[in-house]
Amino acid sequence: MASQFNNLRIRRNLWASGVVLLLACTAFVGTRAATTVAAWQERTVASARFSAATLGQVQNFQCYDSESLLGTGLLANQVRFEWDAPAGFEDNALTYEIYRGQTLQATTKNTQYLYTTTLSLNLGYTFTIRPKLDSTSWVGDSVSQRVNSIGLVVPLYMACGT
Repeated sequence: MASQFNNLRIRRNLWASGVVLLLACTAFVGTRAATTVAAWQERTVASARFSAATLGQVQNFQCYDSESLLGTGLLANQVRFEWDAPAGFEDNALTYEIYRGQTLQATTKNTQYLYTTTLSLNLGYTFTIRPKLDSTSWVGDSVSQRVNSIGLVVPLYMACGT
């Protein structure tokens, strides 16, 4: 008889625990978080503009003929290029890449370059100057200048072209 009493008591306790658990779940699910207006929530609107800097081409690009026979370009073997830094980058560390045709001829930090022709057959080249901001991959637009040149064994003619 004592064992029946204990089984009945255990069943009653389990049933009561289940009802309490069911009521607790119902009460928990039935509640919602209340909406509040916190003190740090304001309706202030902020706006900003962002823009990327661009490295432009060199400015005032010039080509000068070297000394030649009576200023005609005959027997000349050099031309000189001069330019100014791109606008807005006058005080920045720039390197200038100088291409003769598609070949990188030189890199310089100066804003001038002197090209001397070799003693070979050539009919002229297009030189291209492109600025590059040091320690970055930023490169500016290039500017080009044609150099007309005729040479066989010795330079016969060299002058800045159009």
